[in-house]
Amino acid sequence: MQSRAYERFAGACALLVAAVGVLYSLTFVIVVADEPKWAQVANAVFLLSGGLLAVAVLIAVYGRLRDAEPAFALLALVLGLAGGLGSAIHGAQEFALEVRKENAIDTGLSAVDPRGFLTFAVSGLAFLLVGWLVRRGGFFPRRLGDLSLVAGFLLLLVYLGRLVIFDPDNAVLLVVAAVTGFVVNPALYAWLGVVLRRGAT
Repeated sequence: MQSRAYERFAGACALLVAAVGVLYSLTFVIVVADEPKWAQVANAVFLLSGGLLAVAVLIAVYGRLRDAEPAFALLALVLGLAGGLGSAIHGAQEFALEVRKENAIDTGLSAVDPRGFLTFAVSGLAFLLVGWLVRRGGFFPRRLGDLSLVAGFLLLLVYLGRLVIFDPDNAVLLVVAAVTGFVVNPALYAWLGVVLRRGAT
């Protein structure tokens, strides 16, 4: 187990991820509707910061899960780190494009995170593993494991939707993305934040 100081730090990061996730989803809706410059820049910044903050959280989650299933916990960590850093790099790329848009060619497809493969698909796989490990008794409330499974499933749906449905205004894709971005993911990270800050097992 890691130190309580790190768990408190990771818990604070998790609460920030929850807040940033809602802001990212909100600015994404605004971008899809009107594409104002400020919303595009803010959306990129939230994607970048959320990805970096998530890395700290996932390390703390790994610290709690590794005793029960070391190899599976490590796999979840590797997938989670790839998803978090991929999200951060995607956000950094979008931010750079917005800052110097007049000199950049925007193809609409991220070279480092095509259709959100890392942000959604790989992160989704990490959450599915975390949920499974928590349900096996990994030092978190069992219901948190259920929520992690739901989050992982929804993230995979978002990725598949972005892969198959190219229209961001598609009603089905918007509903799944809204439930994921406004409700499930923020709730999961907020719950993780509370558990890590309290030191509950």
